[in-house]
Amino acid sequence: MSLHIVKPGVCTTIQDGGRKGYRASGITAGGAMDILAAAIANYITGNDATEAVIEMSFPAPVIVFEQKAVIAIAGALFSPVVNGVPVKNCQPIFVKPGDTLAFEQKEWGAWAYLSVRGGFALPKWLGSYATYLPAAVGGFKGRTLQKDDVLEYKKATSQGAVSFKWRLADKEWRQWYDADNAITVLEGNEWCLLDGASKERIVVENFTVTNQSNRMGYRLLGPLLQLTQPVEMVSSAVTKGTVQLLPSGDCIVLMADHQTTGGYPRMAHVTGSALPAMAQAQGSNQIKFRPVSIKAAEEGLFSMQQWLQQVRWTCMGKYGDNV
Repeated sequence: MSLHIVKPGVCTTIQDGGRKGYRASGITAGGAMDILAAAIANYITGNDATEAVIEMSFPAPVIVFEQKAVIAIAGALFSPVVNGVPVKNCQPIFVKPGDTLAFEQKEWGAWAYLSVRGGFALPKWLGSYATYLPAAVGGFKGRTLQKDDVLEYKKATSQGAVSFKWRLADKEWRQWYDADNAITVLEGNEWCLLDGASKERIVVENFTVTNQSNRMGYRLLGPLLQLTQPVEMVSSAVTKGTVQLLPSGDCIVLMADHQTTGGYPRMAHVTGSALPAMAQAQGSNQIKFRPVSIKAAEEGLFSMQQWLQQVRWTCMGKYGDNV
C-alpha cells in the first residue's frame, strides 16, 4: 500500500497542522504553509485535519501509485493530470495501481497539497508529522521527498468509499484567497516606532513578494520604511505572519518555518484568516496590507473556522459510516 515518487519536484515535503507546544524551547510550530488548504485536502479524503499531507511547490512531483487509493488535491492550481487526463482540485479522486499523477503548469498559487485517504504510515516527531528542513527532522527522514522515495499508506482503501462524484466548488474555497490582494493585518508591537510617512506607505502602496522567499519567510519589495529613530531591540517572540522591518527598510513576513524569536521591529501581524492568502502569494505577486481591528481579525478567523467545519461535516456525510 504505497505511492512512488518518480520525480521529486522543487520543494516537496510531508506536512501537517504543525508542532504545538515547543516554541518556548526554541522549536517552531512549522507545518503546512497553507493550513486551510491542507485541512481541505484531508477532509475531502475523509481524514482528520491533522493527518500528514504532501506539500508541493511548482514544478511539482510526478507520483506513481502502487496501490489503489482515494486522493485529493487542494491549494494552488498546478493543472493536475492522472494518466494525462485533467482532474480538479478539491474533489475525491480514485487512483488504481500504476496510475500516474503529474502537474502540467502553474495557474495560480504557490503551495498545493495531496492527501491520501487514511494518511501515510510515518513516525511523528514531537507529536507532529511536519518536516522541519533547517533541523532535518520530522516528515520523511527530515528532508524533501526525492526520486524513488516510497510512502506507505496507513491502511487500504475500500472500493465502497469512492462510490460518489462530487467536489467543493471553486467559489467556496477561493473566497479566502480572492480579496483584491489585500492582506489584513494587526498593528505590531513596534508600529508606533514608524515615522508618519512610513505608516502611510505601508497601508497605501503595494508590495511584491520576491524570489528571495521560502518556508521561513517572504521577502517583500516595496516602499522603504523608516523608524522615527534608530532602535536596538532585545530578541522578542515572533510568530507566523509577523511582519518585520529589516535594516534596509524592506519588510519580511515570517512564514511556517520561522525562528521563534527575532530582533527586528515587528511592524504588523497578518491575521489568521489572511494567512492562507499570504502563503499563496509567492512568486512576484503583489499584495497590499489592510489594517483591521482585533475584533475584525477575530471575526474573520471565526468565519473561516466555521466555514471549514461545514466543509468537514459535508465530507463526513459523503463518506457516511466509512469515515
